[in-house]
Amino acid sequence: MKTITFSLVAFFVVNASCKKESTGNSSTGSQQLKTYTEDITAVGGRTVETYSVNYDAAGRLSSLVSVTRPGYRQEYTYEHDDEFTFEKIEGNKVTEHSTYYLNSHSLVDSAYQYKLNDTLSFRYFYDEENRLIKKKEYIHSYLISKPVLVNTTNYVYDLKGTLTKVSESFAETTYRYDSVHENTVQLEPFYFPFVAKLPTHTYATRHGRTIQIEHSYLYDERKRLHQETAAGSDGRTIVKTYTYQ
Repeated sequence: MKTITFSLVAFFVVNASCKKESTGNSSTGSQQLKTYTEDITAVGGRTVETYSVNYDAAGRLSSLVSVTRPGYRQEYTYEHDDEFTFEKIEGNKVTEHSTYYLNSHSLVDSAYQYKLNDTLSFRYFYDEENRLIKKKEYIHSYLISKPVLVNTTNYVYDLKGTLTKVSESFAETTYRYDSVHENTVQLEPFYFPFVAKLPTHTYATRHGRTIQIEHSYLYDERKRLHQETAAGSDGRTIVKTYTYQ
């Protein structure tokens, strides 16, 4: 049985504030990234990958190109004011294609993703403060007359507008903030809500098992996020390093 599917590119944590298109300049210096490195250590070993980060003339994220693995990259294309596309390319072959549609607030309203033989669609719902509160995921197939809802993700905030919980059909993640850590990094177009506050602890529960993740952060002399470390109770550690233009 062949199924066609459309899916979201990446999970993102959202905050009350929505950041629109930016030229990447602020009082603390350029916020545009130059490189992004992800260093993952787990029980099975260690992998390190570095990407060059590129922007178009309007300051929008246009691509992340792997320096470590030639032929691997992620590309964003903005052909219309109310939509943009994403492609994941591996070994110079497109393995994922997504189209995103924007609402009147220039936030992602819906998305379709083609990945191999699968197709998923997504709908995004916001409150009056432009905070993402719900995301619905549907599967598509030529064998069914209409899309089938397969997952609903709900986002919960405290009274200050800080994200505290993300729950879906098969998993739940809660966030703890013991100290203030501001974010200067977004590896997605600014049509997605921007995460302005970073957690000190994350608790991820899936199939009855909870993994605790402790987060730590380093900043450069211009108060820009330079490195973040996430150490999990499962022995997995992820170190992300950023350099700026």
